[in-house]
Amino acid sequence: KAAVKRTLDLMAQHKLNVFHWHLTDSQGWRLPVAKYPLLTTVGATRPYSKNQKDLADRYENGTYGPFAYTAEEIREVVAYARERHIRVVPEVDFPGHSRATLDAYPQYRCFPDGKGAPKGAVGNVFCLGNDEAVAFMEDVFDEVVRLFPESEFVHIGGDEVNKVNWRACPKCQARMKALGIKTENDLQAWFSRRLGRHLAKRGKRVLGWDELILDGEPPADMVAMSWRGAEGGRAAAKAGLGAVMCPHFYCYFDYMQCLADDPAVYPWFTERLSLEKAYSYDPLAGIPPEQHRFILGGQCCNWSEYTCNETELQWKMWPRTCATAEVFWSPASARDYADFVRRM
Repeated sequence: KAAVKRTLDLMAQHKLNVFHWHLTDSQGWRLPVAKYPLLTTVGATRPYSKNQKDLADRYENGTYGPFAYTAEEIREVVAYARERHIRVVPEVDFPGHSRATLDAYPQYRCFPDGKGAPKGAVGNVFCLGNDEAVAFMEDVFDEVVRLFPESEFVHIGGDEVNKVNWRACPKCQARMKALGIKTENDLQAWFSRRLGRHLAKRGKRVLGWDELILDGEPPADMVAMSWRGAEGGRAAAKAGLGAVMCPHFYCYFDYMQCLADDPAVYPWFTERLSLEKAYSYDPLAGIPPEQHRFILGGQCCNWSEYTCNETELQWKMWPRTCATAEVFWSPASARDYADFVRRM
């Protein structure tokens, strides 16, 4: 919580006015849901990673966690952000990226006991043919609405869903047949639209990763977060939907910074994202002027599953976030990298 608050302080200094709080992923579940207590015990614990530089000594029993926020801490962070004119947008990532969730509640997988699972089956995807699994996800979002009553948006995830399970799952295939749809992409699109309607009844708009608009029919009034490139944002704007631009090769600050003495180096991250490259980004490139109104903003992302401590978190954020802030708040004609470096 303290590290999140310090991050909000730094965001405010640079006029970054939205904090997208990605509260769940395959690596861990951090959101309290009273109806499902195993989420913040089983789902908030994992084996420590030997690749983490400082975890092996601190977690000698071979586990990391359980680590989760309390409802009181979440409300405190939201209030702290509000005082700094920052709105908090929560994300729960479904139906993929859910290994921690499904380790806690394995009955919501396609093949809970492994029997009948196809070759290459994955354990981080919900069964969309299981009514109880769908109801579970709706219950979770009801809790999100209660914990974040002020947020206009709720992010429903939707990225990188490996659909191999669904192709072999009798329940998923039966759902597809009943709905009259032919592909697994259509099945995810059905689920996303259902979540969109569920949240709309509770006064919320849906944010989702660009798969939701590029790979199927998106929920009504959705805002697409364009991370794989600009294509998702362009498609959203063309369809009259909102978009937030965050293409990974310009905006993912877990990537290395091209510095000879960079201490945050991981061999499995091959991308390099220098300060100059971050500054060179133009979020409106390739989007017709008449569609600019649909580009609601941009975002830099700092995925922290390979971030050991707050020092490393801030090292990755700055000064590249300074560059991104200037890009998002300045017209392209006013930006000059040499002048930016001089001022930095």
